[in-house]
Amino acid sequence: MTALCGFATGFWTLFLARVGVAVGEAGIAPTSLSVISDNFPVERRSRPISIWVFGAALATVLAFGGGGLLLTAGGPIDSLKNLLGIEMASWRVLLVVLGLCGVPLVLALLTLREPARRDWIGEPTKASVRHTLRFVKEHQLMFAFFFGGTALCLLVLDGILVWLPALLMRSYEMPLSEAGTSIALVSIVAGLAGTVGSGYLNDVLAKRGHSDGPVRATFIFAVIGAVSFPLAVVVEQAWSTVLCFGVGIAGLAGASTVPQIAMQQIVPNRMRAQVAAGYFFLVNVVGFGLGPLAIGFTTDHVFGSESRVGESMLVVTLITMPVALLLLFLARRPFRRLKFSYSSPTGTL
Repeated sequence: MTALCGFATGFWTLFLARVGVAVGEAGIAPTSLSVISDNFPVERRSRPISIWVFGAALATVLAFGGGGLLLTAGGPIDSLKNLLGIEMASWRVLLVVLGLCGVPLVLALLTLREPARRDWIGEPTKASVRHTLRFVKEHQLMFAFFFGGTALCLLVLDGILVWLPALLMRSYEMPLSEAGTSIALVSIVAGLAGTVGSGYLNDVLAKRGHSDGPVRATFIFAVIGAVSFPLAVVVEQAWSTVLCFGVGIAGLAGASTVPQIAMQQIVPNRMRAQVAAGYFFLVNVVGFGLGPLAIGFTTDHVFGSESRVGESMLVVTLITMPVALLLLFLARRPFRRLKFSYSSPTGTL
């Protein structure tokens, strides 16, 4: 579907091809988390899941930065077109090449062996959607508070990541190339610190006997983001702004990592992929769907000036993050109940 994007004839054909890309990508995260949980015992899952989450973040940064480099005038794509005599637009050629590069990667997946199931509780049968929904309903407060708080964190994070280049260019007159490079470098470091650091903190809290450790870790990293993003907007020096945003990105990247670890600890094995799919659907709709829209809407209809995108980021953060922190705080007690039920040999799960 990525390759077909390169042959789009208009908006709707491009739209449908992109829908196909999204459908293909949607199954990766839930199944990947399930595979990781079957390859590592529960006490060793935080680090591999953190690294996996960082891999996705790193790939996003490399896609933006690398795509720009590949499409520069006289760059690799232009050289390939000249070599093969291709007359398509460079962006179309890039999409076709990237799509074709995915084929050997898909074939490589066929060499992976299916891991043995871990952590079975009761009979090793596949959980139906009805059973999974019943499990979620039984623990609806935990899922609503924990996943809802995380989704709001991602609303802020995704919105700021989309509009950060515009802020640097409009408020500090930073060239697009410099803004992109700065954001890429900071995002790589911040993403690594947030994803791996949150997994480490989750392990530390677990070793200290905190049954609500994942919620505590998520809350702590969310606080870092809630404090850092407003500071990034109010400081009046470009690199101070970028560094503060980096700290905030680390905080909310960590806050979005721990729930993915927690799902492998508290959800029965036969339901994990289904629950993970629901989680990713929620955070993508709220994060990618509403985050950029909220900041853009505030800029256009509240402040009425493109130059005030930073103030829009501040408003969205100050409205959203207190609600997110409240939901995460409320998630602690129902999480402890679920954790106890799952861990207890006489539990209902």
